[in-house]
Amino acid sequence: MVLVKKKTDDFGQIVLDKNNVVVLKAKLSSGTNLTTPQGNALSKVQSNSNTFDVRSVSKQNANGYTITNSDNLIINDFIKVYSDGSGSVISDVVSLK
Repeated sequence: MVLVKKKTDDFGQIVLDKNNVVVLKAKLSSGTNLTTPQGNALSKVQSNSNTFDVRSVSKQNANGYTITNSDNLIINDFIKVYSDGSGSVISDVVSLK
């Protein structure tokens, strides 16, 4: 899940702040590893580039805000949320960045 804040630009328009993004990964337990693509994304985020390439198709939400697969997002945090293995209760939230 990619969480992108909104901001007001220089023209007074509300836009997505693609330089202020949080990535959230939900896992069943603390021992559940990231997938290879997720691990690669985390490595890139932890590097000096601190960026995240959107790989999915372009998405527009109900308010008309769009993230495209050509966007290069600046990640402020990469968070892993996990449960006790049941998926029903959050056990912990950990920053991986």
